Amino acid sequence: MSDQYESISNEDLMALWLDNQLNDKQRAAFEQRCLNDDDFAELVQSANQTSVIADTAKDFELPTWDKENSFNFEKYKKVSQPWWQWQGLPLSSVVCSFVAIFMVLTDLNIESRDGRFSIGFGSQLPQETINKLVEQKLNDKLLEQQKTNQVLFAQYLQTLQNQQTENSTQLTQYLLTSSRQERREDFAELIKYVNDQRRDDQLFYANQLKDFQQELSFQVGQRPNYTSPNSGDFDSTQLNDE
Repeated sequence: MSDQYESISNEDLMALWLDNQLNDKQRAAFEQRCLNDDDFAELVQSANQTSVIADTAKDFELPTWDKENSFNFEKYKKVSQPWWQWQGLPLSSVVCSFVAIFMVLTDLNIESRDGRFSIGFGSQLPQETINKLVEQKLNDKLLEQQKTNQVLFAQYLQTLQNQQTENSTQLTQYLLTSSRQERREDFAELIKYVNDQRRDDQLFYANQLKDFQQELSFQVGQRPNYTSPNSGDFDSTQLNDE
């Protein structure tokens, strides 16, 4: 027996035997395995018995029976269910849940006014509230600007006062450095010069303060409080008071 038939599997030999397609060499190998392999021999015996039963079995007719009366089909007919057992109710609940989540996430607002419904997304404040918030912001901004202007005005006034003090100091130093004879000769002229200079400085500083305060008052919407130096109601002590 060649190695080709010795290497053939038991399943292939069994299939060829059942189909009655074994040649002489395959049949010899088949018989040899039946003698040497007990498991293969039992498998062949079982297949042989099954084949004999299949060949000897005869067909028989099915008995006549009434199918309509054998089963109670009324029991399996569709029965109407109550509305709370409706199969679409869970789906409707899920849809309503998604709608509620959408309304919460988008901050959906539904308002009724004068018989009309309006739908909007996001938080909407009434116009009156918005106007109050804007007015409050403007007032805070103006108050902050006014405080800043007051600080600037105080600094500017201090600068003018320092300048006036410096001028007075320079005049004093001039008088001290001059000789006694020159002081006697120029005493009357110096007094007149000091008075004129003081008057001019007061007018100059008053005009500067008036212009500066008008500029600040224009920014905060207030009227200036200083009186014009050219008017009859001007008081030269106003500068000293400031």
